[in-house]
Amino acid sequence: MEDMIADAKLKIKEIQSSLIILQKAIQNKEEKLNYNNIDDYLEIIIEKTTNIINSFS
Repeated sequence: MEDMIADAKLKIKEIQSSLIILQKAIQNKEEKLNYNNIDDYLEIIIEKTTNIINSFS
């Protein structure tokens, strides 16, 4: 159970990192971040949240 919680914490930190990157890019209107990059970060967030949900189901 401890391993599962540690894994979930790691995935949540990865989600947080992706959200911070997206937030800063939007706030700064960074030209380097295109729609493909946004889609990639959103895919990571979706994948990690799905994994966390499934691990506790």
